[in-house]
Amino acid sequence: MKFGGTGVVTRQGQVTLPKNARDEGEFEVGSVIEFFYSEDIVLIKKKKEPIEVFKEISKKATERFKKHGITEKVIQKEIENYRRGKK
Repeated sequence: MKFGGTGVVTRQGQVTLPKNARDEGEFEVGSVIEFFYSEDIVLIKKKKEPIEVFKEISKKATERFKKHGITEKVIQKEIENYRRGKK
């Protein structure tokens, strides 16, 4: 994790993200962010759309399937066997 700069909390509770942190995190106007905290630490994370999360998971699964030689045909056969009760 890199140091992203400093900011000041305003009376309204607002903080401006330093430019280098905005650039590194690819925060744009309108970006939705999530806050995680524990005692004196606050982590700000850009919220991803559910479809983006699904695409990332799908890509990782596809890579693992290829690595282990699992094809669509193998998956279809396993599904058919399961449905026939040949677990």
